[in-house]
Amino acid sequence: MGRWLVYTVIAVLAGPSTARAQEHNSIAVGVNITHRVAPDHDVFGATSVGFKFRLGHSDTGWGWHYGLGWYSANVDRPIGDRTQNLGRLRIKPLLGGYGYTRRFTERMSLTGKVMAGVAFNSFHITPEAVDAFHALPVPLQSVSVDVGLAPVVKPEISFWYDLNRRFGISADVGYSFARPTLTVSSSLGRVSGRVRADAFSFGAGLVYRIF
Repeated sequence: MGRWLVYTVIAVLAGPSTARAQEHNSIAVGVNITHRVAPDHDVFGATSVGFKFRLGHSDTGWGWHYGLGWYSANVDRPIGDRTQNLGRLRIKPLLGGYGYTRRFTERMSLTGKVMAGVAFNSFHITPEAVDAFHALPVPLQSVSVDVGLAPVVKPEISFWYDLNRRFGISADVGYSFARPTLTVSSSLGRVSGRVRADAFSFGAGLVYRIF
């Protein structure tokens, strides 16, 4: 699959320079590679591969925008006298917002937007963290970690360039503000605290017109 994608990109880039843009497409889908950096020293971002889609083309002007922006991060927390990897936090927001698009040419456009929404989150505690809780001077039993809903705000800048009528590429830079509450439940009770799960994101994608 990876080799096929590389060959496809090379073939597209080697195509005639007079190829027209994707001006009539309504739906294009593809893949996106995103790298995220967390500003909090106890939260760690990652590089991920996901789906990319594009609905039509925007002319210069203001308009509505929608997206998912799902991502995950590893969270560290002190357990006893050591800092442990507590587990993996998944932020799954549904986003909508408003922005401005500047279409420079038939093929190239730049969009700045601000989106907001609610994230439906989940958390998976690591076996190492469970073992560390059990090894405390006063062992904690039946340890679990829950995370609730959280608002998310994401300003983003997106660049699109149509290679030809079928293929288009994109580049995105954004920042997600997310502060969910983690609750650690054990045999001794419940302890809650907010996690600064903000993330810088840098992405690049390739889409193919299907309609």
